Amino acid sequence: MTITLAPLITALFLTKKRINEGLMILLYASYMVLLAIRTNREYSLLVEKQFSLTKLNQEDGFTGIFNRRFFDKPLDNVWKTTISSQTSLMLVLIDIDFFKKVNDQCGHAVGDQVIKNVAAIIQNYCRRENDIAT
Repeated sequence: MTITLAPLITALFLTKKRINEGLMILLYASYMVLLAIRTNREYSLLVEKQFSLTKLNQEDGFTGIFNRRFFDKPLDNVWKTTISSQTSLMLVLIDIDFFKKVNDQCGHAVGDQVIKNVAAIIQNYCRRENDIAT
C-alpha cells in the first residue's frame, strides 16, 4: 500500500513551490519500504533458526528419533486423555539383549549401526498419529 501511495502523494507535492516536501515524502516512503523488507527478512531467519533449535532440542542426533525431552509432553497429554476417556494406553520399552557382546566382538562402529537400525525399525512401526518412538 505504501508503494502505491508514495508516488501519488509525491506527485501532488511536485509543484514548483513544494518540490522539497515531495522529495522528502518519497525518500521517507522508500526508507519505510526498505525497512519493512529488512525486518521481514530478519524475522523469517529468526523463525527458521527457532524451528531448527526446537528440532535439535527434541531429536536424538545419533538415531534420528525423538529424545526423552520431546516424549514428556505428549505422554502427559495422552495420559490425561486416557484417564478422561477411560481407554487404555500402551507403552513399550525395548532393550537390545547382549548388546555389549556386539560391541566387543564386532566393534563400536557396528554397534552404532545396530542401534541406528533398531531405531529405524521402531520408527517404521509408529504409523498412527499418537505413536511416538523415543
